[in-house]
Amino acid sequence: MSGYEWIWQAFNRLSTTRPQGLSQGSISYMVTMQYGRDLEMGPGQREFLWDVIKKLDTLYISRVTKKKTP
Repeated sequence: MSGYEWIWQAFNRLSTTRPQGLSQGSISYMVTMQYGRDLEMGPGQREFLWDVIKKLDTLYISRVTKKKTP
């Protein structure tokens, strides 16, 4: 993988872990940290991953919510 494709791949994989219910749930910090540990990332890399995943997830949920609004 080149560049930041790994982040998009991580987001797609972690998206499968979000809780389902009446509204779209967020990707959890703990699941993201475990994903980073599974990939043998250091603490700083995991925190960077969380910062990016959290921002992408916020944008994703905002977009999904807007699509549901008539």
